[in-house]
Amino acid sequence: MSTIIKQLKSGMKNNEENDGMVCELKHPIPKEIIFECSPSSAIKTFSRTGQSFTAACVALDTTCIFKPKVKIEFSSIVTLNVANTDGIDVRLRFDLIKVCDNKEELSCGIWMYEKVLPGILSSAIELATDSFSFIFCDWGACPGCCQYYVKVTSESLPESFDELVTVNVSGSSIAAIAI
Repeated sequence: MSTIIKQLKSGMKNNEENDGMVCELKHPIPKEIIFECSPSSAIKTFSRTGQSFTAACVALDTTCIFKPKVKIEFSSIVTLNVANTDGIDVRLRFDLIKVCDNKEELSCGIWMYEKVLPGILSSAIELATDSFSFIFCDWGACPGCCQYYVKVTSESLPESFDELVTVNVSGSSIAAIAI
């Protein structure tokens, strides 16, 4: 069984962490393998420490799979826009969170992105671009409608250069395979 993600209707409680999405059955025919993926997300821009955004979200319904095993693949592009400075240290925290059957959030794992640009950079804007991805296997998944989403938090951006440093996370996508 697979699912679609629908926006909450007006009057329903909205959860900002998962952008107000809920699981809904797409079709009732059981399958041996389920594959769901999200489209690439828009650019998310960080300009100060402590900002958080949901980068990508996927939902799947494993109700008809006995002892489901779920593989999550996440990928994104991280771009630093840096003006002239003596060097910077940027850290982003990527949290994979699971919500099953609209119950409590469960942390599946934390991955860190860190980029250090030492020394004096040129007076022009410097761009540093990296791909960032991770894979997670959920061997203890219970059957049901589960939503997996990645929340990105800026843990370290230079405080004195807030307007001179921005970090973009773009092209974020997440895929889930269940067997």
